[in-house]
Amino acid sequence: MRVNSSLYDVQSMATTPFLIKVTHPYTGIAGSQLPTQTEISNCVKVQNATQRTITTKTGCTIAGAVFHQKKCDMYYYVQDTIGVRAVLLTLFRQKNYKHSLLIKEDRKWDSYFSVLYPTEEERETIYYERVIAKLFKAGDKLKKPHKVTHWVYFKNEADMKTCEGILCQKPYIFIEKNKKPYPSNSYQMSFYQVSPITKEAILGSIKNIKKHLADNAGAYGGWQTIVAVR
Repeated sequence: MRVNSSLYDVQSMATTPFLIKVTHPYTGIAGSQLPTQTEISNCVKVQNATQRTITTKTGCTIAGAVFHQKKCDMYYYVQDTIGVRAVLLTLFRQKNYKHSLLIKEDRKWDSYFSVLYPTEEERETIYYERVIAKLFKAGDKLKKPHKVTHWVYFKNEADMKTCEGILCQKPYIFIEKNKKPYPSNSYQMSFYQVSPITKEAILGSIKNIKKHLADNAGAYGGWQTIVAVR
């Protein structure tokens, strides 16, 4: 999936109320539904050519694309639809693009939110994958477990103390707790664990921490580790 997750705002919804969906087939990797790197590049070329063609008639923004079942569904939100179908069919015929084309009104951006926009867990997964990639790029081979520090926040001291008794035991080790000058969730607690630096390990720990926080009116603040170059 390729998605413009920063696209959404009220102004965009008001000015681009129409959806254009272009579906482009691909062969895929042998024995798999996944596209090859060449097919991904080709779909990007189709996506960009389609956007350029649409903008000859109306304002257009690429919302994203989904690869599934050997098809690439490309989504665009546009200001108007007059003349758009004709110029796209001409483009597809000239470039010999195989395609299917859907144009419809979508003032509430239902397709964007139901198909493209990532859930909170998906956004976290994307973010943590980037963090791990940056560690590796900085020279950390990620072969050994790291000290991973977590921060959590609470509205009052009582909730923090209750959660401290739950979270600050194996595999977590307490670091400190204090009060911050924040308008809400001003009680902060930090603790660490020694953990493999993999997406699965990090997300598993955070999911466990959030479960306990939900029972004690707490909020998760984030995690940190340091580059280990040996």
